[in-house]
Amino acid sequence: MAAKSVEVFSTGCLIEVVWSVRRGTESDRDWSMVTDQCFNRGRYRLDSENGRGGALRFGVAFPDGRKATTTQLYPGMFDGTEQVTGPVLMMSGGGGGTGSDDEVSASTKFWLWPLPLAGDTRVVAQWDDIGMKEESIIVTGEQLRTAAAKVQKYWVAPAPD
Repeated sequence: MAAKSVEVFSTGCLIEVVWSVRRGTESDRDWSMVTDQCFNRGRYRLDSENGRGGALRFGVAFPDGRKATTTQLYPGMFDGTEQVTGPVLMMSGGGGGTGSDDEVSASTKFWLWPLPLAGDTRVVAQWDDIGMKEESIIVTGEQLRTAAAKVQKYWVAPAPD
């Protein structure tokens, strides 16, 4: 698994993650389950009791101690009835995948809000179902600040008549 890119916007960023799994000694049935997990990003395997399961878990730790994971739901996230305070991390689609009898590769994107501009942000991933223990990387606030300073509007809406 690798963080392929971070696409910076004025308010947040998209983190694109890619992965590739090679077949070992798995039976056809077991390999089918691995490929299903890879194509579905493990999202259907969350254990309702502890929110963990063996699915892909992705998270961020901000320099000030705040954390967000893809297993969290935030009040008002979807219906707009309550104010949402950050950070928020959610799967944002994108990506795709390909597979064969020997290898499967896929990708997805995660939306992170707000954009962490100060200090180092730790990005963490773990995916027990495909044998990946917890791993992390650091994204520096300096890199994000530099990119955010270059953000430009694609278009400006005309003023109403």
